[in-house]
Amino acid sequence: LAALDVQPVQVSDLHSGYAEEALRCGNSYSVTYGERIIACGGLYEIWPSRWGAWTILSGSMSPLGFRHLHGIVRSILKEHPVPRLETTVLGPPPAPGIETRQTFVNGHAWAGLLGFRFEGVMRKYDPLGYDHSLYARVL
Repeated sequence: LAALDVQPVQVSDLHSGYAEEALRCGNSYSVTYGERIIACGGLYEIWPSRWGAWTILSGSMSPLGFRHLHGIVRSILKEHPVPRLETTVLGPPPAPGIETRQTFVNGHAWAGLLGFRFEGVMRKYDPLGYDHSLYARVL
């Protein structure tokens, strides 16, 4: 994680201890593109039929780097066909034409592209008191 140029919307994940805790709890990955680390992430077991997924992304990732990352994440998800996989994204789902600092629009879009479905908003979820959205991928 120290070598990752974290995107601004996720800096609080590093300072809250969330990322370090996630690293200890399960299968963790670092993804490189060229000579740079562009993402860290992983999967962790909550109980046998319910798992969590997390990612911390580079703030300077190119579109080609993201495409590379997306393919790797899809492969990892295929290798781990758990009945329920959850992830969270900062803020409520974006409303058309409205973008706030507390909503990570690209994160919501990526969750959908990976097959996760929105389940609800979790109020004051993170250490800074921001809301997050819960997404799940149910097989």
